[in-house]
This record gives sequence, structure tokens and C-alpha cells, in this order.
Amino acid sequence: MPRSWPPLRKDVPLTALVLLSLLLPFDQAQAQRPPPDTSMAAVVGAVRAGGGALARDILTQSRGPESPEKIAALLDSLVVIALAYRPGDPLDDLQAARAAQSAIGLAWGRLSTVPLPGAFDALARIVHESEDAGMQAASLWAMTQTETPDPAVLALLSEIATSDRFLAVQAVMLLWQEMGPPGLAALRRFHATGAVTQPQARAQLLFIARRQGWDP
Repeated sequence: MPRSWPPLRKDVPLTALVLLSLLLPFDQAQAQRPPPDTSMAAVVGAVRAGGGALARDILTQSRGPESPEKIAALLDSLVVIALAYRPGDPLDDLQAARAAQSAIGLAWGRLSTVPLPGAFDALARIVHESEDAGMQAASLWAMTQTETPDPAVLALLSEIATSDRFLAVQAVMLLWQEMGPPGLAALRRFHATGAVTQPQARAQLLFIARRQGWDP
């Protein structure tokens, strides 16, 4: 049956009516689209293809409640994908690793009022085990993006800041910029005791000490 249109109102711009006529079929198509396949195989397959949105939605439960077992299994699979990337691997592998790491990071911090249980351990594994410096750095930063500083994150940052890893430079910066008073207290203690020994991290801490006025 042909669509019947109401009489044209003089107070409605013609442009608005044209736009409305274009949007109506799109809205109908959206309403008829079947829900995405959220099986583990489909979600992991999407991540391996470089798409992390569905995994993120499941971890944050934005599409509805998910079982703890499914979330734990998905976290394990995402860590495997993230750790599989090695510097020099094909770009597709890097995109998959970034999609996996990003989904975990967003579920831990920016998209979650309460950090997802298990996400910290997943990010920590990437920090400790990944062979890619960018993956390590992205995971460490993601840990700091909670509404309030997390004690476990503070402890990990402190551990790395006082190590000989180059990642100590970023750990010092994150303690300063992202961890509030607890991070500053840790840095002041490290400055007083000389606990930061990695050369670039130590230079960064000296700069922070001058800015904070910690030296007489």
C-alpha cells in the first residue's frame, strides 16, 4: 500500500520533512536488524578481526547481565590475543592486540563505575608479559583511569617505578599525574630514599621534586 503523507504544514520547513523521509527507512531497518551474535566464538572472532566493541559491551554488561564464567573466559581469551602480538608481526595482529587490550582497559576504568573484577589481573599480565612496549604502556595507563586511585594500581606503579625497566619513566609520570595524593606521597618517599634508579625515571623524579618543592 502506498505511504500516505499528512498535509504539508506551512510552519514546518520543507528541508526538515525531506530529512525525516530519509531517516524513517533507516530507523525501520535499524529496528528490524537482528541482535549481534554474542557467543564466545563470535566475540573472539570479532576481536581477532580488529573489532573490540562487542567484547567491551560484554565486559561492561551494557547489553545486559552476563555470567561471571563468560566474563572470566572472555578476559582470558583477550589476554591471549594481546600477548600473541610481537613487534614486527603483521598489522592485523597489532590491531587485534590493541582491540583486546582496549576492551579490557575500558571495562576496568573509563566505562565502568566499578572496575571489573579480573580486569586488573588481565592488564597486569599484559604489562608484565607483553613483548610490545606500546601494549605495556597502554595497559599501565588504562589501570589509572578509575574514578578514585586503586590501591592495587598504586602498588604496581610503585613496583615498576623502582625497577630498572624503561617503563619506570611512565610509572613515575602516572604516579604524579593520575594517582592523586597517594601517588605524590609515594614519589616523595622514593625521592627521599633514592628508590628510583632507572636513569630517565630518576631524572623525571628530580624534575617533579623541584616542581613540588620537596628539596630544601
